[in-house]
Amino acid sequence: MTNVRFFKIHSWSKFNIFNVYLPNGLNTLSHKMRYLHWDGFCLESLPANFSAEKLVELCMRCSKLKKLWDGVQNLVNLKTIDLWGSRDLIEIPDLSLAEKLENVSLCYCESLHEVHVHSKSLRVLNLYGCSSLRKFSVTSEELTRLSLAFTSICSIPSSIWHKRKLKALYLTGCRNLGELTDEPIIHGSHKHSLTELASNAERFSMKNIKSLSTLRMLWLDDCKKLVSLPKLPPSLEKLSACNCTSLDSYMTQRLVLQHMLQSRIPYLRKNDLRCYDEEYLFPGNHVIDECVFNTTETSITIPYLWKTELYGFIYCIILSKGSLLQSGISCSVYQDGIRVGWLQRLLEYESLTSNHVLCMYHDINEFDAITEEGHGHFFSNVTFIFENSEASIEEFGIFPIYGSESGLKLVGRR
Repeated sequence: MTNVRFFKIHSWSKFNIFNVYLPNGLNTLSHKMRYLHWDGFCLESLPANFSAEKLVELCMRCSKLKKLWDGVQNLVNLKTIDLWGSRDLIEIPDLSLAEKLENVSLCYCESLHEVHVHSKSLRVLNLYGCSSLRKFSVTSEELTRLSLAFTSICSIPSSIWHKRKLKALYLTGCRNLGELTDEPIIHGSHKHSLTELASNAERFSMKNIKSLSTLRMLWLDDCKKLVSLPKLPPSLEKLSACNCTSLDSYMTQRLVLQHMLQSRIPYLRKNDLRCYDEEYLFPGNHVIDECVFNTTETSITIPYLWKTELYGFIYCIILSKGSLLQSGISCSVYQDGIRVGWLQRLLEYESLTSNHVLCMYHDINEFDAITEEGHGHFFSNVTFIFENSEASIEEFGIFPIYGSESGLKLVGRR
């Protein structure tokens, strides 16, 4: 194998790795190796004489590795390290000379207690499921994505809040993280770069999160002591507050509707954006009373709708408790018996412990013909039908949205 540059032993399944046994060990690997992919590698380390100077990508998922090598290697070409599921791994090598390193994935390396990555070029560090991890550090100013989900960290190093290019931070499942406040974020360097934030810290205190002007996704699943949501930024398109059992459903629905009316929909219109992913999920059993057009059936018809300044519709859907992983929701919209619109979502919520409210927005510009057909000044017999939906729906309500000089308003309030 002295001249091998590309070597790959790959398993199509992460959960059913086949093994190549090496009863006599492995004496050497090519010093010319550029791509090394060996799923289920059965030894505790790479050969002592292995030189990784030419290596560009190292992928050894579900290996028996305890360490890669001893000492410091001149990793001038290395861009990717992927050791997913290497549950016996207890240390990673010094990566300070890996000047091109961009991506390190150590997901489910459950024996790691500390991780310190000092490559200045690193962009993505994934420590998801490193359940023993308590300490970590990363020096790169190029960092854009950091996942600490389901680790045992107790606090976030202050340096993380000053990563100017950080766009996504995942803290879901960090049971030892007592409280996450907005102060380090608001006063940090990435106030205008963070697009995704996930946490289920015991306490989530972020009254000023609305000032995170680029935040697109916020996951607060299982924040059991979260009693109310803060005012949300206009950029936010997805909120997941699954199993936040202390949230007041009525007040949360009102806040989300207010966010969509006063912030989100005007933001979409101003920036000429489409609303393919608008999604807000939180616990609740009923659509709020202000909604006139609601039903426990699979369809509802609105007899007529004024055409002028009709922006679209907000859907409030009550989902039954249970698993919604890979479950779909599909709503068809008909006008006088002709299908004019269609909305579909693929849900990725693993387990709901109670009924939940799902709020979505459907812009009038997404409809095929409703803006062209109609009788006089109004649309007649607009019917919404939830059909072929895999998720179980208890109830749903429709809010038509209209524009006015004073802003947007919901139609159908009692």
